[in-house]
Amino acid sequence: MYAFFHPRRVERLVYPFLFALGLLLTAQSGLGQTNAFLDTTFAQNGYVNQIMEGRRSHARACLVQADKKIVVAHKGDYSTFEGYFVLNRYWPNGVEDSTFGKNGRIFIPKKTDPIEQMDLQTLPDGGLVFLHSEIKRDPGSVPLENTIYVYAFDKNGQTNTIFNTAGVTKIDIKVPEHQIFKLHYAQGKITVLIQNIKNFGQTLLRLNANGLKDYAFNGGEPVVLSDTHTASMQMYVAPDQSVYTAYLSNQQPGSILVKHYLPNGKLDASYGTNGSVAFIAPFRSEGLTAITLDTDNNLLLGHTYSPTSFNIGFAINRLKPTGEIDNAFGDNGWARIDNDDNLINRINVLSNGFIFAVGSVLDVNTFQSRHSMLLLTPNGKNVAGFGDNGRLTTPFLPGASSEAFDIALQEGEFIITAGYVQPSTNSLEITHSLVARFDLAPVLRPFTAVAQLAQGPATLALSPNPFHDHLRVELDVAKPAQVLSISLNDMQGKCIKTFAAPTDETLEKFVFDLNALGNLPVGAYILQVLTSEGVVSKLIKNNIK
Repeated sequence: MYAFFHPRRVERLVYPFLFALGLLLTAQSGLGQTNAFLDTTFAQNGYVNQIMEGRRSHARACLVQADKKIVVAHKGDYSTFEGYFVLNRYWPNGVEDSTFGKNGRIFIPKKTDPIEQMDLQTLPDGGLVFLHSEIKRDPGSVPLENTIYVYAFDKNGQTNTIFNTAGVTKIDIKVPEHQIFKLHYAQGKITVLIQNIKNFGQTLLRLNANGLKDYAFNGGEPVVLSDTHTASMQMYVAPDQSVYTAYLSNQQPGSILVKHYLPNGKLDASYGTNGSVAFIAPFRSEGLTAITLDTDNNLLLGHTYSPTSFNIGFAINRLKPTGEIDNAFGDNGWARIDNDDNLINRINVLSNGFIFAVGSVLDVNTFQSRHSMLLLTPNGKNVAGFGDNGRLTTPFLPGASSEAFDIALQEGEFIITAGYVQPSTNSLEITHSLVARFDLAPVLRPFTAVAQLAQGPATLALSPNPFHDHLRVELDVAKPAQVLSISLNDMQGKCIKTFAAPTDETLEKFVFDLNALGNLPVGAYILQVLTSEGVVSKLIKNNIK
């Protein structure tokens, strides 16, 4: 959906004069907007802004190949009923790659439907899988059947016959009054979440990529998640092919139900209570918008909620691998942004455990949405120095609305975002695909695993990690140096504890122990060692009570 079509944003569209007012106020709007982190070596000024075909297009998914090239899946339309998907590829510097597909693009025509779903993934050999759903409706717009199209390509966008000799598999799901709500490809399997439009019940189904039932998952039969009214269903397929589902329950306001299904389609009895976790959000929840696992297999859930009658806030909460709310995350398990109208579409976790989310924020002065990014430490705290206290909004074009839908990591500290920019604020008929690259090195460098000393590289080994009462430190430096000080800092950079230097000798290798750490709260820390040649630091965790 377009950013303006969030339920609370639709209300504002009925007042066209607000757009004119927004134009007058654009120059006065704030929101901590900045282009400071855009990598200006990428494309032109750090981003690509282009319409693929027809009247509008959105970049909906992106991934980075092994050679650092960027593949993007776009969704667009010519009219209310005729649309398309386009896959294209960019060189690492942001120039479109004409060797990909046919003359640089793969074009897939389709019928336009607001509920259609899509997914873009890579194969082990570097090839690509793109799948999308299509709904056939009766004259009253009631779904009659759903179709999934599965396309396979090699890494350069040429037809791949791995699933079907034609390169595309058509899968019909003939269940009236149901529509596909989510779908995901992984390891030759397609996981599908289907919703009943009458009672809003949910069903989970797994198929092979050739269209046949996966009999290893619940004997090939659908799994009924709920046969009563549910809302904002989210689904995450883990690397082991287990499935997490989360949705708002109709039992009471703010009630959220999370379930974990094993790769065989059965509930994981060790998760929560017989495979389910139910909890009440500490706010009025408007919906679940994103879901993922972090590097420690904790489940992250993204929520929208109403802190006031006029705003939509955003929150992320974390559940432990056992299903318990992780109170060490954020503020008693929740990281929240209350101001402005926030909408998060995707959460990703960087290799260092930092949490990165993208979406949009609505400027209540101009009624324009802005491409928005949120950066949190592994323990759910906002990262100071990144935009406005951890949230960065980027004005790509003067007076233009924009939104991000997907994230990909490139070269460690570079982030690729895919979304759209709407150059004309008084028309929804013209939108352009947006692909941008951000350089997060300035804000992430203090938290990187190994710092670079002035006279060459250093390695810092810490054990055990996670730690509890003590910590063994092994530091190797390229040039003999002295250790001047040792500090343990929290994820905001605040010093928690200092230690005396183990020796005043000048050495190339230091081995020493830090003790009496058992009274530290559970969480993530940065151990920083200051030497005569520079500083070296490393992320360390304490998750043992």
